[in-house]
Formats: sequence, structure tokens, C-alpha cells
Amino acid sequence: MSDQNNNGTGSQQNNPGSYSADYVKELRDEAASWRTKFRDAEQSLSSMNDKLASMEKTFTLKSELDKRGVAVDPSWVKVEEGMSPSQAVDKFVEQYPQFQTENNQNNSQPQPSPTPRPMKPEKQNSNAPKFKDSDYKSIKNDPVARSKLRDMYRSMLGDGNNGPKI
Repeated sequence: MSDQNNNGTGSQQNNPGSYSADYVKELRDEAASWRTKFRDAEQSLSSMNDKLASMEKTFTLKSELDKRGVAVDPSWVKVEEGMSPSQAVDKFVEQYPQFQTENNQNNSQPQPSPTPRPMKPEKQNSNAPKFKDSDYKSIKNDPVARSKLRDMYRSMLGDGNNGPKI
């Protein structure tokens, strides 16, 4: 009977609070795998947070450079400890003024781009034939005249409003 108590199956029958060695090993392996997965997830999250911080810094530097009209890669600007991105860009512009565009050399505020003025319609071409309402009706009923009018219209469009070729 003492042999059964030393055996794993016999001890489980005598002591209802204990578990078999196989079951305990399985639980420990599962717990170890979850700890490993958790550690990997923490490292991945940390890596993603670092990348996000780097991207945010790059975006902020790019917007500051664009405000000042400086056409450089944001990675060229070094942000020192305790320095804001705008201060870093100011320091960069002081050190390297050749990268600043001509429009913004004296002014750090962005200048709006000029908008083109609206075009005035050109005067009607004096070479173009004038038609009356009765002419339109006769052209509408005559296939040959309609074809000539269509060709004349297409030639005016193709020539850049230089007038019909008669």
C-alpha cells in the first residue's frame, strides 16, 4: 500500500487537493507561453510607440519648415533636449540660410500664393459668319449645310478660337 502512495496515481486518490505531474507541467508550459507572448507584445508596443513619436516629430518639423519656406528634409534638423521644434527650425535657419526660399528670407510668415486673375472673354471674331434664325432652320433641314456647319465649328475649336477656315 505504501507503493501506491509514492506512485502519482495513488497519491492523487489519497490526497484530493493534489494534481498529476503531467497536468501541472501542462499548466506551467501554458503560463510560460503566455508570459512570452505578453513580453513580445510589450516589445512590439514599445517599438510602435517609438515609431509613432518619431513620425510625429518629423511631421511637426516638416510643418514648421513649410511655414518658414525652408525646403529641406526634416531629418536634417536636430532637436536638442528641451528644445521645441520651432526653436530647432529657427536655429537651423540661422545656421543654414541658403535653404530658405527667396520669398521668405526676411519674413518667417508664409506668403499666400498669388491667384491668377480671371480671364476676360475675347471679342467675337469678325471673320465668323453671322446667322439669322431663318438660317438656322434651313441649316437644320439641310444635311449638307449641317455637315459644313459642324466642320466649321470643329475647326474653330481645334484652332484655339482663331476663327473659321473658310
